[in-house]
Amino acid sequence: MAFASRGFLSSAFGGPTESSEKLRNVRYRNFDYLRLFLSLEVVAGHLHAGLLAPGGFWTPIPPVAAFIALSGFLIPQALDRSGNIRLFARNRALRTLPALAPLMIAITLVFGLSAAGGAMLQYLSAGYMGQFRGVTLPLWSLIVEDGLYAFTALLFVFSLHKSPLLTASIIVILLIGESYVEDPSTKYRIFHTSISFFAGNLVNIYHDRLRKLSWVWPAIVVVVCRAGWADGLGLASLPLLMAGTIVLAICLPQGTLRLPDLSYGIYIWHGPIMIALLDPVGMGRNAQWVVATVLASIMFATLSWRLVERPALRLKSR
Repeated sequence: MAFASRGFLSSAFGGPTESSEKLRNVRYRNFDYLRLFLSLEVVAGHLHAGLLAPGGFWTPIPPVAAFIALSGFLIPQALDRSGNIRLFARNRALRTLPALAPLMIAITLVFGLSAAGGAMLQYLSAGYMGQFRGVTLPLWSLIVEDGLYAFTALLFVFSLHKSPLLTASIIVILLIGESYVEDPSTKYRIFHTSISFFAGNLVNIYHDRLRKLSWVWPAIVVVVCRAGWADGLGLASLPLLMAGTIVLAICLPQGTLRLPDLSYGIYIWHGPIMIALLDPVGMGRNAQWVVATVLASIMFATLSWRLVERPALRLKSR
């Protein structure tokens, strides 16, 4: 029955073609560049806030939403490659959890056990609970992603994770739900992330068709959305922007430079480093602090990748 349901739902919207099944192992190096760019956007935005600079900080691509949209594109493929929930869950744990251990140890050594407990509570509660020097660390988004992974795994069990009709319906329901939510944190942490995730999933479903587009078309979509020309669409401009960003990364000529995957390390390390330089080190909120934060974040991310993350990922083949 699940197979029949998937076939009906896929055919209703055109659905993935047979060739899309062969694309699950295609790797786009532009995704590596995009992730690194997004992580640096997050650092820049937080440094701007830390400098107490007036006005908001504009980013070319909303970084957290785009990170999670990429997950929405890649996670269904990972489920297909794994073939079962247990292996998928193990591989996801190997990607995220090992890097958190040295981070929590460092937080304990620098700020104390109470601060480490607050950071962990922020992680587990999506930032709604826990204290860490009066700020919410970026760790909140990790548990939100885990929840979206779990929901996608449930869809996978019923062979619905590649249903275009269901995925589009989820996006519409989330957009309607967000219109009734007044809390900005909930809109940002729960609805923006979830909408972006399923927009990425929808791109994955039509991957075989979208990858044949000229890069000009998704570039136009991204420019239109970021220039504010799509504001008339209201909340619907977010999934359009996220889908356009992923398709643009797919359709552009792929880069040839191989980069270490520092994006995750930069993302989780830069917050505590910022606060450590301000608090225990006593550095002022100035250009020196900005440069030190960026360099230290890259350094610790490199160590995390080489000593923890990459060795952990090698265990996936076992």
